[in-house]
Amino acid sequence: MNSLPLRVSLTAAAFAATVLWHGGASAADWFPYKAEATEPAFSAEGTKKPIDYVPLPKASKKWDLCVSFPHMKDAYWLGVDYGVIEEARRQGVKLQVADAGGEGLLTLCKGSRSSPQPAHQGA
Repeated sequence: MNSLPLRVSLTAAAFAATVLWHGGASAADWFPYKAEATEPAFSAEGTKKPIDYVPLPKASKKWDLCVSFPHMKDAYWLGVDYGVIEEARRQGVKLQVADAGGEGLLTLCKGSRSSPQPAHQGA
């Protein structure tokens, strides 16, 4: 007996229930974001202070971006993927998302020395 169709159906049902239960999230829901700023930047010995991070309302120009994630096999990376795509839409930039194929592997985006198979494209 092949249980793949059952697992796919259960996964889809769980995802739909989660979306319906929590409602649709929007980019406006995530900021301001509590973060820390380090002075001087990137210094291990730097002084940290709490800040409220607020992104720009729109990108300064029509950027063409690529983001490569280690993989899309778990909820964490799928969630990060969703957030990056939604923020690219909110910012009005073009985005290509690539799946590197696993931890420790690197897939370059189109226009680089190698062309990956994109996981999907947003914006």
